[in-house]
Formats: sequence, structure tokens, C-alpha cells
Amino acid sequence: MLAAAGLAWLTLTDVHSTYAGSVLGPMLVFSLGMGMEFVSLTLMALSNVPVPETGAASGLLNATQQVGGSLGLSILVTMFGTASRNEAEEQIPRFLQQATPAERLRFQRTGNCRRPGATRSSPPGCLRPSSRRRSSPRSPR
Repeated sequence: MLAAAGLAWLTLTDVHSTYAGSVLGPMLVFSLGMGMEFVSLTLMALSNVPVPETGAASGLLNATQQVGGSLGLSILVTMFGTASRNEAEEQIPRFLQQATPAERLRFQRTGNCRRPGATRSSPPGCLRPSSRRRSSPRSPR
């Protein structure tokens, strides 16, 4: 229940939130709840295992937790990468249309704005719709 309460509290975070009130507090509540859950779930998973097999059961539990964590992290990273790339493709052209020449220059210097193969004298052309990746059909070998 504490883990769920911590996650629910995190959903209340907005632009004007403070670190202590909207990040630190919920994460402390969440971590306390997860700590209690992991201990109780481990005890429950290993409670009826015969003594000679406790090592194998503990190893299986640990391996399952590691694989679950790895899969969860890889799925989250993939989703974040896709979402951020798609959002950048929509927002960067709008920013460049409204930006002053100084802002464009600064963005070009710090935001890796040039297209592959472009020179320093090329105009900014970040992620124009025509530069989106397209899958090309494979050529027969």
C-alpha cells in the first residue's frame, strides 16, 4: 500500500512542484513500501521450499528478479527514446521558425542541429519532416 501511495503521490507532480514536496517525499514513501514488499514476497516464495532445495529456489528467485528488472528497464528506455525522438521531430522545426538568429545559432552550436554531411555554413535544418528516417526495401543479393 505504501508503494502505491508513493506512486499516486508522484502523479501530482507538475511544473511548479518542488523537489522535496513532489519528488523526495513520494520516493521515500515508495521505497519504504517496496522494501517491505520485497522482504515479505521473498519470505513467502521461500517458505515452503524443502531445506535441500532452498539454494536453488533462492537462485531462481534472484534470477527471475534480475530478468524482470532488465526487461522492464529495456522496455522503458525504448518507449522513452521513441517518444522523445517523435516529440523532437515536432517541436524543433516550430522552435526554429520562431527563434531569433542568435537563438538559431546557439541551438545549432549546442543542439547538434546540422544534418549528416552538412557543413558549418549550411542553414539550420533540424529534423525537417523530409529528413525523417524511412525504411528502404532491401536490395536482392
